[in-house]
Amino acid sequence: MSTHSEYGGGFGDNPDSPYSPHNADDFDGKIAIVGAGVRVPGAQDVDGLWQLLRGGYDARTALSDEQLRSAGVDPAAAGRPDFVRSAYLLDDIDRFDASFFGLGPREADILDPQQRFMLECAWQALEAAGRTASDPEVRVGVFAGSFFSTYLLQLYSNPQLVSALGDLVVRQSNDKDYLATRIAYLLDLHGPAVNVQTSCSTSLVATHLGCQSLLSGECDVALVGGVSIDVRQAAGYTYAAGGILSPDGHCRAFDAGANGTAFGNGAVVLALKRLSDAVADGDRVHAVILGSAINNDGSDKVSFTAPSVRGQSEVIAEALAVADVDADSIGYVECHGTGTPLGDPIEIAALTDVYRQYTKETGYCRIGSAKTNFGHTGAASGALGLLKAALAVEHAQLPPSLHYDAPNPAIDFAASPFVVNDRLMPWKPGDRPRRAAVSSFGMGGTNAHLILEEAPPVRRQGRPRRWSVLLTGGHSARTAATAARRLADQLTDTDGTLTGGTATESTPTESTPADRTPADSTLANTAFTTQYGRRAPVHRLAVVADSPESAAAALRAGEAAEVRTGRARPIAFLFPGQGSQYVGMARELYAEEPVFRAQLDRCADEFARHLDTDLRELLFPAPESETTAQARLAETQYAQAALFAVEYALARQLTGWGVEPSVMAGHSLGEWVAACLAGVFDLSDAVELVSLRGRLLQSLPPGAMLAVNLPEDEAAVLDGVTVAAVNGPRACTVGGPVAAVDRLEALLRDKGVRVRRLDTGRAFHTPMVEPVLAEFAAAVRAKGPRPPHAVFLSNVTGAPIGAAEATDPEYWARHIRQPVRFHDMLRTLGPEALVVEVGPGRAHSALAAVARPDAPAPVPVLGPRGGDAEQRLSQALAALWTAGANVDWAAYQSERGLVRVSLPPYPFERERHWIDAGDGAPLLPGAHPTATATPDEDSAEDGETAVLSVEAIRAEVTAAWTLLIGEPPRSPDEDFFAAGGDSLLAVQLVSRLRTTFDCDLPLEEVFDRRTVVDLTELLTAALLAPDTPDAADLTHLGDIEDDELAALLREIEGLSAEDLERELNSPAEDTGE
Repeated sequence: MSTHSEYGGGFGDNPDSPYSPHNADDFDGKIAIVGAGVRVPGAQDVDGLWQLLRGGYDARTALSDEQLRSAGVDPAAAGRPDFVRSAYLLDDIDRFDASFFGLGPREADILDPQQRFMLECAWQALEAAGRTASDPEVRVGVFAGSFFSTYLLQLYSNPQLVSALGDLVVRQSNDKDYLATRIAYLLDLHGPAVNVQTSCSTSLVATHLGCQSLLSGECDVALVGGVSIDVRQAAGYTYAAGGILSPDGHCRAFDAGANGTAFGNGAVVLALKRLSDAVADGDRVHAVILGSAINNDGSDKVSFTAPSVRGQSEVIAEALAVADVDADSIGYVECHGTGTPLGDPIEIAALTDVYRQYTKETGYCRIGSAKTNFGHTGAASGALGLLKAALAVEHAQLPPSLHYDAPNPAIDFAASPFVVNDRLMPWKPGDRPRRAAVSSFGMGGTNAHLILEEAPPVRRQGRPRRWSVLLTGGHSARTAATAARRLADQLTDTDGTLTGGTATESTPTESTPADRTPADSTLANTAFTTQYGRRAPVHRLAVVADSPESAAAALRAGEAAEVRTGRARPIAFLFPGQGSQYVGMARELYAEEPVFRAQLDRCADEFARHLDTDLRELLFPAPESETTAQARLAETQYAQAALFAVEYALARQLTGWGVEPSVMAGHSLGEWVAACLAGVFDLSDAVELVSLRGRLLQSLPPGAMLAVNLPEDEAAVLDGVTVAAVNGPRACTVGGPVAAVDRLEALLRDKGVRVRRLDTGRAFHTPMVEPVLAEFAAAVRAKGPRPPHAVFLSNVTGAPIGAAEATDPEYWARHIRQPVRFHDMLRTLGPEALVVEVGPGRAHSALAAVARPDAPAPVPVLGPRGGDAEQRLSQALAALWTAGANVDWAAYQSERGLVRVSLPPYPFERERHWIDAGDGAPLLPGAHPTATATPDEDSAEDGETAVLSVEAIRAEVTAAWTLLIGEPPRSPDEDFFAAGGDSLLAVQLVSRLRTTFDCDLPLEEVFDRRTVVDLTELLTAALLAPDTPDAADLTHLGDIEDDELAALLREIEGLSAEDLERELNSPAEDTGE
């Protein structure tokens, strides 16, 4: 039972004070509803549900003769006057996206549709909460319950199937006990997973428990909800006079004509967080839970199934006390509202009894019931009512309660605080926040009541980037395309609402609710929502745009790329050398990105101690100084300093966003950036040495360098020059005295060889640099280089540098003189690494693409002169993510003041997974004759054992696999467990193979040898060896990670095939496991 201290006091309770909950202290003890997943007739997401509620949608279907026949209803029964041809029909209860949740076909076939729907709704809720990515530091709890599994009854009408799979397997796929834990397992959630069963109040009780778990710190996100689906939903029902069921299928809550309820089908999951966490994370907050309470009627009622005024009054009063609000501040109550002659008057009597303790006012509080729209959704009804009330609070509108014409004569509404809200009404703002209450009362007496309040205004600080990176994708190419199209459609929606369909009735101000933002922030908020806390899909598409229209166009035109899963793609940072620099490189990043600016400032301040100018004046000069700055940047000492500073700052910015290199490489000067990042030199020493290196090289006599389209062996014999770099199979750089290079350039052009003069004034990596090597080696020696703590490649060898080389001063002298073996470095990286050119230009990316044709496309970060650096960096991040790299999007958007908005839900790719009643024969992959070949007469008379063919054994193994998994193995080497098998199905596999071949097959072997090929070899060896040894000793299985599995193996290994089959198909004892 809740206490005041658990929830804390409410805010805005004083009617004389304006509602201004800006103080973070007011968030203590309050719970935010930050997302939801819902499936009801006519709606598959929250926005769809809200539109139905606003429009007064009646989900009831009048069943046709054909629908009743398809449901197996006897035409004679359907023609009786007491038969009600009415239902609330959910679409696609036979369909499920099994592969998305990692389930095999047979697992999906036998899984209760209620659990399938809850998995999908849980995923939708986590999407909205930004928590689909597995994060061990965020504990997500599950509190949920379901209706009895009518699908289990349908499966039991297939005895062959149940016998083949095993009764335990079938029951575990359908029992209520495994709903919450299955969600936790398949979605990898590590908070409490608790199944709740209190009949009709299940999901609101689950919400209460989820709130308590959040407040106690057991979890950081709580998924709460329930589901009720009768698989014979189109079968109608028989009305009994005096019973609780409606004679016409309508639920007329509080109406004079109320004569019973009608059961519907639906699933609802809500995602809850502590309000303080939700505001800090920029979540869309639908509403705030101030307090809740649960109790039981005890025996204070006429029967076990009857409601109790006292029980309901007490739970309502306690919830108000826990929330610390007065009843006269409640503007709406979402009632249990079943439409029964007994239940409705008792509910209003209980509410009136409590509210009269606060006020004598009449008719100020509106009431309604979602059961008038969707029928009584049983275990889901409390969560559905809560979601309806939360949306009403959020949108400031009260949806109509249907089928209300005149008040129930047993209810004195005129003397009560309540009036039935029978039309769409605006919820006018007052001097206090909008508040609502929600009731749910379970048959058996467990009652729940909850108090809601509108989300507080939140002041967001920060400025969005001009360019937004939107991420989308799916489990398959088709779902990725659908997701991209839906996102594009939403971005270009012209209905006057902001992204997510959130209604706004006033011009946004600086202080806006957490889910409402100025229109020009819509794209940035949408991008933020696609990035933060979401599991990266297999097929990915990322677009960079500066307007919703351009984003939508790119999404519609784009094609998703398939990436590997299981581990992030390795990243290789590639740092360009001299010649790629230009005035204005990274100008936009310096203006917009705090981390980049801070790191570049740090470098510039260090270089200022060794240069006669401020690098920032050369990099970002005023327009009238650009010509002078460009001339100075052509000088070696300034060019190398500027490149080092920009590349170092870029690398620090990328690693700050989670783009961590597994290897680094640099072209000439670029290797110094890699060495500094790897810890060989600290920044101060690296800057001093780079400055000295530049000055020494600048002091040399003039030289020239020429890029030639020749292989190394031909370039090496050119007259008067030396090979300075080998950049590709036919891409070398040569250097030497200016006159020699001039002659060579003219000669090669005459021969039709492609050449390009480099923008350098010295001949680096040639004998012309030798006069400065001794002085530079001495300077390096004085700094005491350290062994690297990260991998980077050597220009000199093309291989990873060792500690001996990295700490050898003479190596850094040779590094100036020896040719840059860039092509060798690129080949060393291998085909898996994703090359990121961390610096200006894209020449090195082009060389990498030639050297590694089977590798992912290289990613240039800045590109050449003339572009927008912020746009290019955004495009680089998009390309990295699309190629499978990790990006810390939360860090990327830090301090930007963005909020999460509603997005289209994931487009599940559903396929039919259904076992029809009494239709077991087609499920078997054919008859199962024993695999023992029929012996010929002579051999039979001689008593010889028949010889089996390997093909026959393989066929039987494949048939057993197909029966248990639901589809044939994709290849003979496919892993049984990866295909959807588990320990219980492995037991069934062993049992069937033992029976088929009449041989001893140790279960342990199946866990070690999991493929058709392995099992065929195992059986072949066993059947061809007449003296097969006894099963292996299993005492070593204590070392198996899964202790439970080890115990299972020990227990069943000694059983015969007949004993094993009998044990698996006998009624199981509920051990609580």
